[in-house]
Amino acid sequence: MTDNDRELGRFEALLDELSKDVAKANQRLDDLTESVGSIRVTLAEFQGGWKTLTVLSGLAGAFIGAIVAFAAHVGSAILGSK
Repeated sequence: MTDNDRELGRFEALLDELSKDVAKANQRLDDLTESVGSIRVTLAEFQGGWKTLTVLSGLAGAFIGAIVAFAAHVGSAILGSK
């Protein structure tokens, strides 16, 4: 066996090892891509929830304001003050 054959064998082993590392890196990249997709979906759902919560809070505030105004009007009518 010559030195060239030994070097060729060593390079083949290194190439196999690098190929395995690249395959692992690709799998990790696929996993990260999937995770980022899940995070985006969650954030999109969360953003829609905040919009709904804001609208409902505004409606509740308006409703409570109307109740307070009505109570003030009824209270002043009962007490006879203007």
